[in-house]
Amino acid sequence: TGRGLLEELSPDEAERARAALGRWEARLHSVGRDVEARRSALDALSGVEPASEVGREVALMRAAAALDEGRYGLAEDEVLPLLSEGPESPQYARVRMILALAGWQQNRVDEARIFLDEAIDGVDQDSAPALWGRLHALRARVLAPGGNVQEAIYHAFEAWRVFRRGGDAYGEA
Repeated sequence: TGRGLLEELSPDEAERARAALGRWEARLHSVGRDVEARRSALDALSGVEPASEVGREVALMRAAAALDEGRYGLAEDEVLPLLSEGPESPQYARVRMILALAGWQQNRVDEARIFLDEAIDGVDQDSAPALWGRLHALRARVLAPGGNVQEAIYHAFEAWRVFRRGGDAYGEA
């Protein structure tokens, strides 16, 4: 599997490489929709220091997996320790997007809107266009059922525009 190559690395480098391999394995199982294998790959990363950059990324992956499984409370629990990080944090917008999704799925629409507003304000559309587009698409979905059709259309159009600029010919990404 290539894990024998880790023996040649320093302990810090080996931990980062092990975590990167585990994250890739979890992503591959996510695409394949193998929930048990994905959960197992993420569980294998439980020894990663939670306060490290890799640990924060693993927490986000665990939260995304929990969302996919409909375990919204668990998704919130995974990212709540990251909520105190400021807008300069690379995870700032993703944490708020996960909390917005979990809240929205539990019919806490006002809370979802607040987290989405914070996420949109905290992401640089030029450096993270896919995230920017996903946030706007989600904002449109949250707003539309509440009767805010004009604002929902604005956010849907913004999402479409971002995806189209990114090479998605129909803006459907």
